[in-house]
Amino acid sequence: MQNTLSYIETGVNFCTAETLENIIKALEITPEELFIFAHFEKSNDELVKEIGEILLKNPDKIPEVYKIVRSPVN
Repeated sequence: MQNTLSYIETGVNFCTAETLENIIKALEITPEELFIFAHFEKSNDELVKEIGEILLKNPDKIPEVYKIVRSPVN
């Protein structure tokens, strides 16, 4: 699965509608949220503040976010 996601992220492969649906379910977001790119218009300070607010409201997500941030970037 990790290779599949990596290939999709890098544009080597395209995902099927079924894979896209599974990604949306795994992320617990709506399809619309997957394609919102408003974060590109925000400064890093704004993003950090927003992430902090989200984590304060959802402390159970902290370990997940930590794993994402600490994961090696290829």
